[in-house]
Amino acid sequence: MLNRFTKVFCVDAFVKASSFLLLPLFLKLMSQEEYAIYCYILSIISVVALVFNFGLYAAQSKIYSDSKESNKAGAIFTINIVLIFILAISMFILYSSGADYFLIKKLLSKEIDYEKYRLLIPIGVIISIYTIMLFNFFMVTEQIKKAQIHNILRVLMGTILTVAALYVIPGDKSFIRMEALFFSECLLLIIFLIFYVKAMKIWFDKSIALNASKIGFPIMISAVFGILINFSDKFFLARYAAWDDQSVYYLSISYAGIITAVYGSFQSIWLPMFLREKDDIKNFLKTKKVIAKSIIFLGILGLLIWILVFSLLYFSIIDNKYNNVLIILPIMIISNILISLTGILSNYTIYWNATHIAALFSFILACISIPMNLFSAKYYGVFGVSLASVILNLIFLLLYFKFIKNRMSFL
Repeated sequence: MLNRFTKVFCVDAFVKASSFLLLPLFLKLMSQEEYAIYCYILSIISVVALVFNFGLYAAQSKIYSDSKESNKAGAIFTINIVLIFILAISMFILYSSGADYFLIKKLLSKEIDYEKYRLLIPIGVIISIYTIMLFNFFMVTEQIKKAQIHNILRVLMGTILTVAALYVIPGDKSFIRMEALFFSECLLLIIFLIFYVKAMKIWFDKSIALNASKIGFPIMISAVFGILINFSDKFFLARYAAWDDQSVYYLSISYAGIITAVYGSFQSIWLPMFLREKDDIKNFLKTKKVIAKSIIFLGILGLLIWILVFSLLYFSIIDNKYNNVLIILPIMIISNILISLTGILSNYTIYWNATHIAALFSFILACISIPMNLFSAKYYGVFGVSLASVILNLIFLLLYFKFIKNRMSFL
């Protein structure tokens, strides 16, 4: 597992490090308001993509791992037919009825012209969905080298095109950067989807489609509640905080995101191995070891991240108008460590075919997060919602821990 993780992480580290090291350049090319708007809309796209994936990325991992060798190609085909069918219907209804104005425009600040982004948002959502499915496919089929090449090309093409576009094209830098990014992502996706399609066999299995829906639907419901959990902080900050404060908050999210980026690399390797182990006791013991080592590793990584950002500000590589990030960043690092640990525990909902538990826990947390983030943003601003994120993610972690502990006691 360590060998496989190292192979994936070395490339992911290059990809993520490139994006984080280039942040000072983008901060110079964009105003604080443009940077905040760009991050705000990308956060909308990411949470909507998780909902419109319908949890089928998890179904793909589970069903592929459990299927006989002769049925694997048909299983991938069946899952993608289900995804395309539901996605096409959902997108058609959403945009033909104009319901997107109600669902998305309400999430945007009144200062943003939604019409400008109306076409760009669904394009970004579709690209995000199939990027998730493709990467998940490469991991579950152990085609690590293809995943590495894809990730390297993503950062190289994305960086070159976005920086060139920001330098050359005048106008709204948030919109220009998004257009350039989606163009490069779409081009690479088309090329690498060839490998995905070749691995499919034209064979639709109703039982697999039904099973995929059973696994995916609760995860989709969980993602819907996840919008309330993960987006309510940004929504209320857009109402009560200035763009300058929001840009500091988004910068802290970006650097603290190194924690979850590292976890994502590990999760892509750990999940297929976790699902293949059929002995509950062995899996539980392995998971305990993974969590103990993860706490130490992520804690050290968090300290290094803070030192990096302090150095960038000290040597004026990042403008001193972002100095407050040093106060917010430690809080967001703790929050991201909790998110990563929760992600490791949440694998059990897929392992035990209990994805409805994820939906239930997300519902509970959504009910708590909305009033908490409203109060925090209104009275304590960026600092308040940062502390709220730690409390919310700690509750989430404890819910999963209690669920696993209770389930293991009956085995």
